Amino acid sequence: MKETLLQIKKLFSGKWAGEGFAKFPTIDDTAYTEHLEFIPDDYKDAVFFRQKTWYKNNTHKNGHTVFWDTGFIILKDKKIMLHSVQVGGRIETYELIDAVNQTFTFNSIDILHDIKTTRSQRVFTVSENNFHYELNMAAHTAEFQNHLKADLTKTDFNKNHIMRTAVKTSNAPEPMGPFSQAVIAGNMIFVSAQLARNTITGEMVMQTIEAETKQVMENIKAILKEAGVDFSNVVKSSIFLKNMQHYAKVNEVYSSYFDAPYPARETIEVSALPLYVNAEISVIAVKS
Repeated sequence: MKETLLQIKKLFSGKWAGEGFAKFPTIDDTAYTEHLEFIPDDYKDAVFFRQKTWYKNNTHKNGHTVFWDTGFIILKDKKIMLHSVQVGGRIETYELIDAVNQTFTFNSIDILHDIKTTRSQRVFTVSENNFHYELNMAAHTAEFQNHLKADLTKTDFNKNHIMRTAVKTSNAPEPMGPFSQAVIAGNMIFVSAQLARNTITGEMVMQTIEAETKQVMENIKAILKEAGVDFSNVVKSSIFLKNMQHYAKVNEVYSSYFDAPYPARETIEVSALPLYVNAEISVIAVKS
């Protein structure tokens, strides 16, 4: 067991940040941002940890804390135990029951004094600089159900660090290269230039420049919605056109998505665009 704890110290050590999703019959579905830090004690058979999660993409609760947790993993009586103190003062104790292929599973050994849950399970999987965390619960049933899961990467979330979070939605085209549909950095959302692909049919919409522009704007709209904002939050746009003769018709469609004061903007004629499209548009938005 001591070797297993040394492995946990080595793999878990450091600061991890990312995003996750909570889903359980007793709560509303919630997207959230998470920070998790593990601090090994070099003089004792222990690893201290602290965890904080807060709402993401929630119009009324963005940035509000969902949950915080602090505690330690310790070797005691030839067993590896996890003790946590949660917001509200609830204390939980877990025992490591499985450690295979860098996946560590802890089951609660005390009955939780909660009408919603009777047992709890924490699962940690570490590989390179990636950290996957799951919390499973049993709500008066024999089997665990997933309560939340998060995918984290090693980072440094000190006060000078701007955390970047990728935005991903199935209602907009998948990126065609090594980039995200959008990235949230601080209170800003940077949306990658969008093409006129219809995500339902998978086809490019290029019958007219008006139809093409409308599909581009709808794709941007879907990404902004996933990031928890809309076109009223956009402060800057960039339009790339294959032919500047389309300028007036593109403007007509584009302007229907905004109210004054309009975002800052440039429109650039280029020699070619991906997939031979006629228009490509990117935007920058700011969360209020």
